[in-house]
Amino acid sequence: MSSLRGYQAAMDRAREIAANDRDFCLAADQSLIQGKNNRVLCGFYQEQPAVLKYFNDGINKPNSLGRKSTEAFSLRHFSGINGVPALYAEHDDCLIMERIAGSSFASEITARENGPGIRTFLDRIGSQIGRTYARFSAVTFSPEERVRLTAVFQQESIAKRLADLVSQAQELCQTEGLRDFSNTLDTMQRHLPDVLKEDVLLYKYDNNFENMLIRDADLVGVVDFEQCYLGSETVFLGAILDTIPDIYPMFPNRPSWESVMSAYALERGIHIDPVRHARIVAMAMLNHWQRIVERHVQHGHLDGFLVRFRSRFETLNKMLLQE
Repeated sequence: MSSLRGYQAAMDRAREIAANDRDFCLAADQSLIQGKNNRVLCGFYQEQPAVLKYFNDGINKPNSLGRKSTEAFSLRHFSGINGVPALYAEHDDCLIMERIAGSSFASEITARENGPGIRTFLDRIGSQIGRTYARFSAVTFSPEERVRLTAVFQQESIAKRLADLVSQAQELCQTEGLRDFSNTLDTMQRHLPDVLKEDVLLYKYDNNFENMLIRDADLVGVVDFEQCYLGSETVFLGAILDTIPDIYPMFPNRPSWESVMSAYALERGIHIDPVRHARIVAMAMLNHWQRIVERHVQHGHLDGFLVRFRSRFETLNKMLLQE
């Protein structure tokens, strides 16, 4: 029933906007894309394919409108990068943006699973992800954006946010069956001082394959920017390492870390030496702890997820030993 109410609220709001904005109309063939924090409807804006992303349907997680502000800021910030949807209009409770034609990377992997050339396809997309995300890292803040950072992201400082995350992880480490991975907390804290010396940038935390769009075996779009944070390049690389590559035995059908990382480094014109790579692994641990903390906040426990979480920590620990 809650999903139905959310859909109806989104439709009502979309119809209200269409009645007052001649540039926007809903598509006749309507399909609902239901996220965890929003509802997405298909339409047209100035006759171009568009989506309306509705954030305030009464059944969202807390701070859904904060996520809307984050997404709007991020879409404008990254607007010069191919594959980032153009933001057409912003309202108090929704965004209207470009609808990029393509299927999700997740569905493409499923369709090609065990088929010929799957590894070549995965690493081709991995290289394209690396190049695209390198362009994200190269975007700097305009003077106007800097004025708005505190209001949009509502954090005292990057150091404070990460320190709070470490504290939450330390508490969970003692209570939720992850005590034998307390070394990851030590690793994170050892590398954080150097990471925090880097320039501040906006990074995309949620790199779910559902949010990457593929067409004709190429990456053509990256969507869902409501979970972007202020951080550093190494924190961003840690987020990429935590979610994208095939380093985890439980998820083999993913691009290789080498395909993503080498393309990223080449595009950025940087060298990832062993010391820098160890910091990236440490920040992957931090991003993984963020995922665990969020899961615990949502569900009050980690039942059903511990095997996956432990597998990732085991793999990241092995990567450090190989440095």
